Amino acid sequence: MRALVVCSLILLVGAATYFVYPREELSFRPSEGDVRYFNVAERVEYWDGEKRLAPLSKLVMNSLLRTDVQVPEDGGSEIRSRALRTRFFWHGRELFNTNGGVAYGAGANAMEGLATSGVVQRVSESGRLVQSTYADPRLASILRSERSDEDVARKMLHRGLSISAPYLVDLAGSKPHTGASWTTPPQQVAGVTMPELRYEVSYVDEDSVTLKFRTREGDAEGARSVEGYLELERHSGWPLRAGATFTEDAELDGEPVTQISRITLEQTGITPVTHLDRIRFNAERAMSSYELKTDTELFQNYFLPPFGQHTPQESLAWLDRTLLWFGPAQSGEKYGLNYQSHGLDLSSAEFHAPMAVRLLDEEGKPVSEEVQVNPWFLSSAWNESLLSTGSGLRPFLSDGLTREQLELVDRVEVDLSVTAPDTLYTLTLNRGDTEHHVAEAGVTLTVDSWSHDRALVRMSRDEGFLPQDQPLVSVVPLDRNGEPVAAFTPRTSHSLVEPLREALLKDYDYASPSLLSEPFADQVATAILAKPLRERRGEMLYEISVPGGSSFHALTVYLHSTRTEARTLVARKADATLSGGAVIGERFLNRKHLSDLPYVSLHPDDVSMRGLATNWLSVGLPDGLTDRCELSVAGAPEYQSSPLDFSYQSYGERQGSLLTTRHGVSFFYDFAVDVLVDCVTEVEMKTSAPGSDPEVRWLDDNTVEVSEALHQNLEWARRGFGLRSELPFMAFSKDGLALEPLTDGVYGHFSMDDQPVGRRFRFWGDVAEVRYPARVHRESIQLPVQFPPLP
Repeated sequence: MRALVVCSLILLVGAATYFVYPREELSFRPSEGDVRYFNVAERVEYWDGEKRLAPLSKLVMNSLLRTDVQVPEDGGSEIRSRALRTRFFWHGRELFNTNGGVAYGAGANAMEGLATSGVVQRVSESGRLVQSTYADPRLASILRSERSDEDVARKMLHRGLSISAPYLVDLAGSKPHTGASWTTPPQQVAGVTMPELRYEVSYVDEDSVTLKFRTREGDAEGARSVEGYLELERHSGWPLRAGATFTEDAELDGEPVTQISRITLEQTGITPVTHLDRIRFNAERAMSSYELKTDTELFQNYFLPPFGQHTPQESLAWLDRTLLWFGPAQSGEKYGLNYQSHGLDLSSAEFHAPMAVRLLDEEGKPVSEEVQVNPWFLSSAWNESLLSTGSGLRPFLSDGLTREQLELVDRVEVDLSVTAPDTLYTLTLNRGDTEHHVAEAGVTLTVDSWSHDRALVRMSRDEGFLPQDQPLVSVVPLDRNGEPVAAFTPRTSHSLVEPLREALLKDYDYASPSLLSEPFADQVATAILAKPLRERRGEMLYEISVPGGSSFHALTVYLHSTRTEARTLVARKADATLSGGAVIGERFLNRKHLSDLPYVSLHPDDVSMRGLATNWLSVGLPDGLTDRCELSVAGAPEYQSSPLDFSYQSYGERQGSLLTTRHGVSFFYDFAVDVLVDCVTEVEMKTSAPGSDPEVRWLDDNTVEVSEALHQNLEWARRGFGLRSELPFMAFSKDGLALEPLTDGVYGHFSMDDQPVGRRFRFWGDVAEVRYPARVHRESIQLPVQFPPLP
């Protein structure tokens, strides 16, 4: 395969990163000790001439880079860039993952090593790249010995590690202003050819300069086209965001194809952070819609205020309540900052970059005077990374602190700002309305179209909306009586997304929108990431339609204004809690509370017996009794000298509780047996508070002890609840939330070991009341079974 002839995005970044005010010229002049972090994403796709929704093949690499700046005595700057995290996918297979994945082959191991060791680049005082070498030349020599068809992957790695400027752009002393343009001659840096490029200053403000670049038609050598943008810090020349697309002719498996290489870069900590997952989710939501019935919980919970099972204020309070710190002695999900995601609905809240992170010891003194905030913590945002179960995210770089320092951390404090919904506004749009301005929320609603069964409402604001934005807005159609219609189809989109949707639906008019939603999300993400931030902003679109034969007469719009407030999140160390020490913080069960099990009658007709005619037996139990019954055989009968029992089979014709011998025989001939069905038909639950129950004694705020009689009753009731080793005993906080137990064998602390537990139960929080089965009623029936003889 022909070598990939593309330029590093950073080569392109270099085309502009030399310019800095106040000398009225852009220049790249980093400061001694400056540390920056960048998320870099690269993708190489191969397309043939056929109309396709997806490429023939692709390579993908995503990296988080750290760059450190030193200023040598001989002048200029030395920039060291290395990957803190890199994942590389080669034609659908993960080639390597620096976070613990397996690297395939010597070349992949070398690439992984080069990614983590990085590159060292010397930049002159004028900003020109004078030298670029791998930090580990030995690994680079291994790569050079690899096959030529892996050249694309090697160049992807090189681009992903190089973020300094490789050559100077001459502005001929002119002041960079909007509309200023210049052309750079062809360059060759580190073996990569850069064609002649034309740059233009597109936007200038107090903090940044945005440039666009592209090859002039017919000027590129070996590449059909190169185009992209760079957004730069005005005071330093460091890149803030960048995107570039390279298109060229290539070969794949000996066939001519078009090779498209895309690379995007974003410095961590900038605002707004690009949320790729949200862009894709919004795109899929814009492509395919669904009919929503207004008598469902989905409508009640998410299309009417407060638009979720929990308000943002409740969710933020839950975050404060359950946020804890676990030191490095803990492993897996409980290492680092950790909080319970259930009970949270923070999709409408935006967490901004932390302004400060303090790691304090038991005396309240800093463990480290300088804490580098983890870029993952910044770029992924709480909404996306921390809400995954057991994320255990650390709010600092682990390579910046020793294990001994981490073990000293007793409290973590994070200062940040959070933008959350504020005031709810409710307004009604009637047929004939054209525009409604909500001054307090800073938005304008415009009715683009309205018919008896369909309406399109556009929402705009001065700063515009990004395709990743998810404003808390709901549009509900009303009938003649002012009530929500029985069913309607909502669709939310964005003004930048709609033209792409219309074009795709036109090209693939034979496919349903739902089938197109995933490739459409890829297309939207590609288009949006290729645009500078200013060009990503547009208007939100809300389309409402009702089923055929129906109509609506008005629209109710619910929308929230937003406000940003400073918050300090405090996470106390909870290691001692897990080792039997004082209970720190709170933890709650992520499941519905056990309720009173209703009475269920048991009759022989309710039990199904299948398979007797063909010499096997599968017993089925009615709904509501499956987890509350035990099946056995009367006495101690044997078949062919092997004891009998029931085992559950989940598939095939004999699905159910299948009668089987210990030796595995499940067909029986000329044999009689009595089947016993023993069920818990009713359970009486009891709720009690401290000091009001002689069967339960409170030992401290977090610990209770049950009487011997109650403990025996719990053991007896365990199987009636369908539990294995857990006793059906629960504790609740003062606001009725079920507390997570810290004692093995209590409900919510499942253990595979069926071991008896003591009578003292400890819980993760203050126990306000307990609930347990006070009485269990059982019923049994015996059913005779006769298997026919051999045919």
